[in-house]
Order: sequence, then structure tokens, then C-alpha cells
Amino acid sequence: MQNIDNYRGLDIKHLTAFRAAILHGTLSAAAHSMGVSQSTVTRMLTELEESLGFALFTRRKGRVSATTRALEFHALTDDFFEAHARLRAGTSRLGGMLSEEIRIVSISVLAMTIVPEISERFLAQDGASRLHVESRGITGYFRKIRDVKTHIGFGYRLGDQPGIEQVQLGRIPFVCALPPEHPLSGQARIHVKDLVGEPVISLAEDELDLFQKQEEYLLEHGVTTRARVSTQSSANAYSMVLRGLGIGLIDPFSADLWRKNGVVVKPLDPILSFDCTASFSRNLAHTPAVKKLLRIAKEVVARYALTT
Repeated sequence: MQNIDNYRGLDIKHLTAFRAAILHGTLSAAAHSMGVSQSTVTRMLTELEESLGFALFTRRKGRVSATTRALEFHALTDDFFEAHARLRAGTSRLGGMLSEEIRIVSISVLAMTIVPEISERFLAQDGASRLHVESRGITGYFRKIRDVKTHIGFGYRLGDQPGIEQVQLGRIPFVCALPPEHPLSGQARIHVKDLVGEPVISLAEDELDLFQKQEEYLLEHGVTTRARVSTQSSANAYSMVLRGLGIGLIDPFSADLWRKNGVVVKPLDPILSFDCTASFSRNLAHTPAVKKLLRIAKEVVARYALTT
């Protein structure tokens, strides 16, 4: 094989011509698939063979047959073309992210509650940008941000995440959601001790961190409940409360909507809270549009957040 310096001047078109000849079996068909002349394909294959230092094809009556070395070389080019396809896809995505589209990822509870309002207010102020919103479980949420597949994430704080900056939007108090006509519904506030022996709907799986926070809170105050139902999302929890399946310690973002449907929502004492955050990859610069989104998010979350 020739010295690597001999490969200078070759580009992906030479390898494309080689793969087309392997696939189609004739130079004319290879040229047609590439939209070039047969003489161009012949020239590129000749240049490639000269650079490699060995023959790739035997030629007979317009047809080409790959040599043993050509088949081995063809296998090597697979990795190159796969990497090239990933590079093109990634470049296209990044081009869209930086110039046309702002990508948002959110945990499900925020995607269904405050993110639509944040999006509405942002688009009213920014006539040039488009938004793409996805919801994820907490693991997928941080993965999207870490892999630089989104501009900004809306979720809750979960320890230190490598490569991710978490900006606090507000400390959010859980509320106590009660079924209609529940005996506790006449109280102005619900004390944690009121929950002794009550069926409390717990958050689990995707909201595992919040579930653990609730469990620790109840244990800290010596409260044993009858947890017969668990669910992945706050929306499900509110719906189950409405059906009388238990009491929920739930985020307040969609409380007004569920009040209209009959759920009784009360403050909880002592306060149980979590940190609502915006998250960013440390490898992605904050554009003016993303900074605007962050400002609007802080304004929206402030309506639900504790003030002290």
C-alpha cells in the first residue's frame, strides 16, 4: 500500500464512486446513480486505485468485478459512511438549533402545566423563533441536556449533574389534594398529622426523587399512611384523587384546573417543597432567545413559588 501522502486530493466522491460500482456492477449504472458521466466514474476509480496501490476491479465488456482486496476495503468504508451520515445529521440538527428552532425538554408535569404558558408568552415576544417541546422522565430529561440535544430544560433539581448547569426558578410547595366531600376538606390547612391512617397516593418511578422526598417527610413526622395507589405523574395523581382513591401530596401547577373539576386543594403544614429549575448543557452557549425563555420561566414559576 502506498504512503499516506498519496491519499491527498481524494475525497468522499471517490469512495462514493467505488461503492456505487460495487453495488451496481457496471460503470454506466454507477455513473447514473451518481448523476455523473461514466468517464468521471472511471477516472475517480483509477485515481483511487493509484492512491491505494492495488487494483479494485477487473473489467470485462462494460462490467466490473470486485477483487478480494476491494471487498475488504468496501467493509472498511462502511464505518466511514456511517460516521459521515451521523455527522451530517448532527450538523443539520445543530444548524436548526442555532438558527431556526429552540428545543425544550421538560419533565412531564411541567410540560403539561407551565411550559405551554412559558411558550405562549415567549412566542408573543419573539416573532422569529420556533419552539420544539419534548417531555421526558427524569433520566431521559438529564440525558437530553447532557448530550446537547436541547437548548433548555425545565424540571426539578436532582443533585449535581456532570456537565449540566441547574438554575433555580423557584421553591415550590406541595399542596394537599383531597377528594370532594372528604372530612378534611373543611379545614383551612392540612397538617401532616391529619394524614395518619389516610390512603395517600404516592409518586413513583419517573418521579422517584419526589417520591423519596414525600416518604422522608412523612417518616420525619411519624406519620403512617395507607398508600394503596402509586402513579408516575401528578396529572394521574389528581385524577385518582378526584375518583376518591386517596389523598395526594402534589405539585400546585395544575391545582386551579382540578379545583374546577371538584378536587379540594389545601396548603400543607409543615411545608414540603422542591426546587423547580431550568437546566442547560455547559457546552452550549446561552443565546439571547434562550435567555428570554429563562426570564419568562422565572416570572411564570414565581406565581407558585414560596416567597421566603
